[in-house]
Amino acid sequence: MRRAVAILLAILLLLPTSAQAEWAMFGKDANHTGVAEVTDRTIQKRTPVVSWDRGSSSEEVYSWGTSIGNFTANIGGDPYDRDVLHIVYVTARENDDGNLEGYLIIRDGGSPGRLMWEYALGEVEDQEGNDLTSDFNDFQAAYGTPAIADFDDNGLMDIAVATPNGIVHFFEPDITYDSQNEEYDEQDNGEKWSYETDLTIVRSNPSITSFNGGNDLVISGIDLDPEKINVIAVDGANGDELWKFIADGTEISSPAVLVDGNSKVFVSVYDGGNLEVYAIQGGSAISGWTPKTIGSIVDPDDTRQHPLLPSIVIADITDDPGKEILVPQPPATYDGDAQLWLYTPDGSYANGWGSGGGYELGGGGDIDATPVVGDIDDDGDLEIVAVTWSDTSTTSEITHVWAIGNDKTLEWETEYDTSNGGLGDDDEHAISSPILAVIYTEDGKNNLDVFTCTTPKCFALDGNDGHDGGGGRDQLWDIDLENRGGDNTIFTSPAASDVDGDGLIDFVIDGAVYSADLVDLTLRSSDIVIADSAGNPVTEVEEGQEVTLYPITIRNDGNHDAQDVDIEVRLDTLDGKVLHEETIDVDANSVQNLVSFTWIAKGQGIHSIWVMCLIDTDDNEEVRYDNNNASRSLFVRPQYGLELNITDSLETVDVNQTATFDINITNMGLQTDNYTVSVTVMNPEWDISYPLQVTGVESNTTVQFSVSFIPGTNVTAAVHDFTITVASEGNSSRTDSVVVDISVNQYYGLNVEMPLMNQRVFPDTTLSYPVRITNQGNGADTFDLFTGNDWGAEIRIDNSPSGEVFLGAGRMVEAELRVTTPSDSLVGDYKELPFTVISQGDSNISESVLSNTSIGIMMAEEAIVGVLPGSKASFSLEFLNPTDQTDLFSVSISSGDPEWDTTISPTNISLDSGSKGNAWVNFTVPNTAEPETSYPMVFAFGNNQTLDTINVVLEIVPLSGPRLWSVDNSFSAYANPGETVYFVVRVVNYEDQDLDVELSYQEDLMEGWNVLFNNQSTWSKSIPAGGSTSVSVGVTSPGDAEAIDTFWLRVIGTSSGFDPTYFDANITINQEFGISISSKSTVTLLGNISELVKVAITNTGNGPDTFEVAYSGLWVQNEMDTFAFEGFETKEITILVNSGMVAPGSESTVLVQVNSTKSRIAGNEVSDTTALSFIVTGMITYSEWGSGPVSLNQGETRSFDVAILSLFDSGVPTSRVITEVGGGAEPWVSFDNTEEYEGEDTLVVPVGEPDLFSVTVNVPEVTATGNYLFSLTVTDYNDNSHVSTLWFTVNVIQDFNIAVEIISTPPAVNPGYSGEWLLDLTNNGNGIDSITMNSTDVPENWPSTFSDSVVELLSDRNKIIVFTLDIPEGTSSGEYFLSIDAQSLGTSISIPLNITVNSVHRISASVTSEIELTGQPGETVYFQFDVTNIGNTNDTVSVTATGTMMSQATPTDFGWSTKSLSISETESNYLKATVPMSNDGPWTAIVTVASEGDSSQISTLQFKLFGVTLPDAGIRDLVLTPSDPKPGDNVMARFTITAVNAPIESIYYTIYLDGIIIGGDRAYSIEAGGSKLISYSFEATEGSHTFMVRLDVDGELEETDTTNNEIRQSIKVEKSGVSNLPIYLAVVAIVLVGGAVLYRYSTRDNRPSVETKMEPVVTESSVTFPLVLNCIQCGSRVRVARPGAFRCPSCKSVASVNSNGEIGSVKEKADKSSESSGRPLSSTERRLRMEGFLSEEDIPEVLEEPEEDEESEASELSASEKLKLFRQEEAAQAPEIVEVEPESEPEPEPESPKKEKKTRKRRGPPKGGSFGPTIGGF
Repeated sequence: MRRAVAILLAILLLLPTSAQAEWAMFGKDANHTGVAEVTDRTIQKRTPVVSWDRGSSSEEVYSWGTSIGNFTANIGGDPYDRDVLHIVYVTARENDDGNLEGYLIIRDGGSPGRLMWEYALGEVEDQEGNDLTSDFNDFQAAYGTPAIADFDDNGLMDIAVATPNGIVHFFEPDITYDSQNEEYDEQDNGEKWSYETDLTIVRSNPSITSFNGGNDLVISGIDLDPEKINVIAVDGANGDELWKFIADGTEISSPAVLVDGNSKVFVSVYDGGNLEVYAIQGGSAISGWTPKTIGSIVDPDDTRQHPLLPSIVIADITDDPGKEILVPQPPATYDGDAQLWLYTPDGSYANGWGSGGGYELGGGGDIDATPVVGDIDDDGDLEIVAVTWSDTSTTSEITHVWAIGNDKTLEWETEYDTSNGGLGDDDEHAISSPILAVIYTEDGKNNLDVFTCTTPKCFALDGNDGHDGGGGRDQLWDIDLENRGGDNTIFTSPAASDVDGDGLIDFVIDGAVYSADLVDLTLRSSDIVIADSAGNPVTEVEEGQEVTLYPITIRNDGNHDAQDVDIEVRLDTLDGKVLHEETIDVDANSVQNLVSFTWIAKGQGIHSIWVMCLIDTDDNEEVRYDNNNASRSLFVRPQYGLELNITDSLETVDVNQTATFDINITNMGLQTDNYTVSVTVMNPEWDISYPLQVTGVESNTTVQFSVSFIPGTNVTAAVHDFTITVASEGNSSRTDSVVVDISVNQYYGLNVEMPLMNQRVFPDTTLSYPVRITNQGNGADTFDLFTGNDWGAEIRIDNSPSGEVFLGAGRMVEAELRVTTPSDSLVGDYKELPFTVISQGDSNISESVLSNTSIGIMMAEEAIVGVLPGSKASFSLEFLNPTDQTDLFSVSISSGDPEWDTTISPTNISLDSGSKGNAWVNFTVPNTAEPETSYPMVFAFGNNQTLDTINVVLEIVPLSGPRLWSVDNSFSAYANPGETVYFVVRVVNYEDQDLDVELSYQEDLMEGWNVLFNNQSTWSKSIPAGGSTSVSVGVTSPGDAEAIDTFWLRVIGTSSGFDPTYFDANITINQEFGISISSKSTVTLLGNISELVKVAITNTGNGPDTFEVAYSGLWVQNEMDTFAFEGFETKEITILVNSGMVAPGSESTVLVQVNSTKSRIAGNEVSDTTALSFIVTGMITYSEWGSGPVSLNQGETRSFDVAILSLFDSGVPTSRVITEVGGGAEPWVSFDNTEEYEGEDTLVVPVGEPDLFSVTVNVPEVTATGNYLFSLTVTDYNDNSHVSTLWFTVNVIQDFNIAVEIISTPPAVNPGYSGEWLLDLTNNGNGIDSITMNSTDVPENWPSTFSDSVVELLSDRNKIIVFTLDIPEGTSSGEYFLSIDAQSLGTSISIPLNITVNSVHRISASVTSEIELTGQPGETVYFQFDVTNIGNTNDTVSVTATGTMMSQATPTDFGWSTKSLSISETESNYLKATVPMSNDGPWTAIVTVASEGDSSQISTLQFKLFGVTLPDAGIRDLVLTPSDPKPGDNVMARFTITAVNAPIESIYYTIYLDGIIIGGDRAYSIEAGGSKLISYSFEATEGSHTFMVRLDVDGELEETDTTNNEIRQSIKVEKSGVSNLPIYLAVVAIVLVGGAVLYRYSTRDNRPSVETKMEPVVTESSVTFPLVLNCIQCGSRVRVARPGAFRCPSCKSVASVNSNGEIGSVKEKADKSSESSGRPLSSTERRLRMEGFLSEEDIPEVLEEPEEDEESEASELSASEKLKLFRQEEAAQAPEIVEVEPESEPEPEPESPKKEKKTRKRRGPPKGGSFGPTIGGF
């Protein structure tokens, strides 16, 4: 472990410590993996757009790649506020001589890509000064990609760039930033050092690695004279050469670096027609790469090829540990194809890449681009992505993109035509290397995707399929780089990162940045300008000053226009007051200013002006939304204001010590001010001192004052908060406050009180001494409690035994000392018992009290009684007649009588000798009794003399919890009906903690009353400890409350944990007096007829009363009557009125006056008057027509009577009146029996006496509903001034009559469709009607709708509506019935409907097992699936299949071929197939499930079957060294385990010496055709031995041949010189036995035990293995690979199968004891067993009785024969296996799985004897 830690630390120390860039070099890193970092978001399938493009015009990129770094640390000048990365590349421009000069460029990654820094690199020349302009213009040469790192470890970023003439420059750019204009100085400051390589470097890129702990550089190039390749390591810290490697070659790739403790540099080299690879360490080639020749390739200088050699890539590609070396090989011929090779770092082929040569990119042509490696399909494995190109003609160029799996298989290949007629041949070759980045994630995967460029296009390809991730397009998206063609070809490789800081990936290619086509609204604090009236920017203003906010600049840093952006400017917060609103548009990569607006500064202090962009994300999708808001601060100085500051707000003190705080007041106002100081005090135990006023504080000055706090003795140990508030006197609304904390230290105190210390009781009596323990400290404490151990003494709290108690500060608990007197104790016996309390906080704090319990002849049931003030208390006494005769006894209070109302009952009691009696002493405690007062008393018992006395205590219990008291001792009130009376109740909290108290009242006592608490229906409040509050209880009586009634008010106070408390009062209702008179305002009288007119009189008072009623007038007799009224009673009185013979229309009044007699007696007389008006008529009706409208149906006729008389006294008894009918209904009405007289309809009527005449009303048959008026008029023929008219109303009743007609019905429909009915609704009634449509009896879950659910129709109108019924999917076929209901305002009708649902046959098939299964040849597999009838009718389905599985994987079969299925029924099925012995799969089957009801309805499934190749494990080449060892020598055994046909993940080998297991282990990861060398050492002992190794003795591995699983070799060990044979043999025996035991115990937990098998005899099987059999014990299915014994994996039972496939059981030779214990034999058991073998005695075995034949045979053997037999038996029994199953327990806790242990079985050792003497005898 320590070694591993040391190695890890060494590796960490070798890693670079300085920061590197985001894309620091070519290929991103020194491994050239080309994988971009994952950004917060990605751009999905939305094509990116140009953020900025410099390479399309004057700034063509002339380096093989672009780097991305962060040069923020290098930037000086203004504070750098841009969250961007920086782009580094080399460009070139023609000078005056027409030659190219190179320039190293740094640009800002954000739009518009401003130039930050530029350095001139000189003309492009090789090492000999030859101009390379044409090579650069032909894209045959370029600068190496700049490398970015902190090379000198000073925290600043550096750039290393190699010029074509071999000079490596190191720069540390010094950049100045102007934040106002967002510009840089564009200077070239910062060259550090350079290194001259004397090489030409035009087709390679430097890499950054670490050779000496920092960031160093490794470069490659060509020495033109002589033609040699060079690889040089340069110290990044100073530019010194670290080492140089030189070899033959004319072209060299960029170096790739493997860091595995030391940096190893890999390069590809072209030399003599071959591609060779060197691995270099410390300047020397390392073994396996000196060089490694890959194969022949076309000369890179061939004009038909591009001279660039693709770089090597290093990554952990295969499943084997460690990284691999990926070598891309260009084609060997012009029309050939490139290949990929994968090696391990030692030069051997990588796993799976060793056979068949490299991976040929068939048809792909040449490769110049460096491949990339990453997980492109999200499967956890890395894939290789390579780009090749094929040039089939001068105008046709194809780019190929390949994805190769780590197992050397093609994942996908995509190609696209990159030919361009505007370009010359070769211009569209894929020279640019691809990169990997997460682009598309909407498919739920986070795989890497591919970005690759070939002039003039770039493509984004989904990593899963090489296209668009499952859609219909050939790529995720593609972009055209503008103006790339002819003399501007893309050969530089792209890079990717979030260069503009928006959280989205950006692509950098050829001097351009492509970013997401999204809006990016950006707000900055610096873009918000606040100015004064002169236009000067301000950060501080006076209160009331007007400021102008302009400009406020809104930026759109995105590449998409922002439309209709709502801008809000708010004060202080994002939801504060709105100062300004505006809607603007902001073009992409531009800014927009808001219009100018002003604000008058208000409110002291610092205000924030918030500017917010509110956008619709659907219309303006943004890159990010966290930069849409910004704020600018403005300090507003008032005329008067202040700020408080305190340095230290916490003090720690003891009680009665002083804590002082110094507080600074700063006058923030403009005027000199005075300030008042206040401190919030909640606890009066504190003494607080502070100045009440601080005066004369000038503006902008600070003064200090002090506040002192002294905690009193009772202040608790805690942290106490106090708020110190200071207010301005100039403006009292200006305040500030600080909070100080005072921590009060704890002290300890204790008080113990036993109210009654002496008690007398009877024998065998249990009594209690209450003990009150009070914590008199100021903090919580725990107290230990102690007492004696006599008379059953026990301390209890809350009726439970207790030895300690926890108490808060000042808290008290009542404990009890419980004592039980002995049953044999005598009168006069006593016992003193202590009660001791000790503080745990301070053991010096303790108190003790002493109790005295004695035996007497009188006792109290409870010697201490508690009572509340105003309550009753009682002592129950029991006493004994101690005399020998009957006598009269009494109880008295001999001392301590509180002289209250006291009774003793009974006064005297007669007791027989030895008998017991009882008496009670009762006290009525006055209300004035002081709580917490004790009254100790002595009760005496005697018969004229005192025989015994006892001590008792009466305690006035302190009030607890909440209590309700009357503030003014008012408990009764009088109230008028409806009046509110008030009781003021004080709510008191008698606890030392806050209580939540709720008030209510007992409602059943006050029905109809209204009770409010402080004018609220409910009241609840938290009352502070010891505090109180007053509540006004308003009680309002009902308005009809009767006089003299008394009601009880009970206010209930409740608090959790306490009994309710009550306040009781009564309210008596006063009598009120009142009179109300009601009558018609005008009464119509039939003339000359006496009528009784009713007048209603009400006693509005709430009690009984007597009213005097008087009335007077012209048409009545003046009278006065007396009436008795109950409270609120109403009576009708009648007044006789007769007008006499006066003309119709005559009027008169009658005055009615009512007086209350009781109110007169009460001195407050109440009366009321009213005037009755009368008018005379000559016609009146007393029928229903006179009291309101009469309702008639249309066509109905109705008659009624009217009384008519003549009031003209002509001296004759009759007169004639003219009749007339008027009004709208006049045609319907007529007087009956009229006479025509002089052209008028007349009636003859009596004079002065009325007669009845009939009037008939006839409503027409067709009449609209409504009210119709008509009038009846009679005129006296003799005096036409005598006219009488009556008006009447006829209400024509509405006739409701609607009709619904079905115009059309739907045809039969399929499920999922709708049916429609056209309905014609008609209103046949005589009025407007509203018809509501509903459907009933509709099948459940069938939606139905009406086009109009409510229809308003006028009479005789109609409307057509549509009723729609939706038939759900899956509805069964058949006819369905329902109804529609039309409900009008007065009637309803129901229309039955029916609809037919067609039969639809549909079938669904779904897989329920894996669709791809793998099996051994001959194995039967089952593909399982379900078939469901998803149609709406019963159906019969058939199942068929086609494919190679059906023809080759025979026999095949289905679980069923046809099946009848009811609706929604699902049946499970399977396809059974047998893996062919040919094992040339995979085999496929297409299963078709068809409906017989509709043959077009089918569902198909596809299954695939794979065969598995079994491995063959073997062992060979066993070598023992030395071959002739001496005793004590260490022998090394070496052997080789092989794997044939298939790889072996792991296999266990067991090592035996002379049949005894001495070792074993597991070998891992042996490739097919591979091997693994195993070494094992052991110590030689004298004698001849057999060393043996067996493979897989447990049969864990399924393989084709087990005959080669064993190898053995004999070895003879002889010592030189004289032999002490007996002693030596004894030592050997001890070593063998002890070693076996030791090894057994040392390996029992880390390897499985094994079973030694005899060498098998192979015979021809009559059946084909492997077989799948059923276990004969549990029935589980078991796969058996070959004939012989096998173990069931389910029940662990062992069985065997012969070559004919017949199965049988195997009896295991297992020792029963070993089976049960599952443990190896102990050393004692082994010693006893060996002794038994060597002894002549017949000793039974400990663990098992031996079989008789073995026992008799053993007894006849000699000692040496027994020893030999013992060894043979040990060897034979050692490998037998017993599998120990863990016992199952109910619901065990989950735990991590453990490897199952296996133990060998051994026979138990014999008893008795001694090992030593037996060996000695031998």
